[in-house]
Amino acid sequence: MIETMTAEQLRHAEKAIDTAEALSVEVKAEIEKLKALDMKVLVKKVSAVMFSGGSLSLEAIGLPGDFFDKLEMLDGISAKARAGYRAEVQARLAKLEGGEDE
Repeated sequence: MIETMTAEQLRHAEKAIDTAEALSVEVKAEIEKLKALDMKVLVKKVSAVMFSGGSLSLEAIGLPGDFFDKLEMLDGISAKARAGYRAEVQARLAKLEGGEDE
C-alpha cells in the first residue's frame, strides 16, 4: 500500500501525522490541567456560573472552547491512520500466508 502511494499522497499523510501529533500535545496538556485542578476550585467555578445565570461552557471550567473539536479531529486522523495501517498489515499477512516472500 505505502509503496503505491504518490509523493503528493505521502506528503499529505505526513502533514496529517504532524497535525495529529500537535493536536495530541495540546489535548494532553489540557487533560493534565484538568487532572491538576482542585475539585473545590472546579465546583466554585461551576457554581459561580450557575448562580450568575450564565451558561456553563468549557471555558468556565478552564478548557479551550474548541477542545471537543480538537478531540474529534484527532480521533478522525487516528481512525484513518489505523485503517491504513490495518490494511497494510492485512495485505502483508495475506501475502505471507499465501506463501509469497517479500
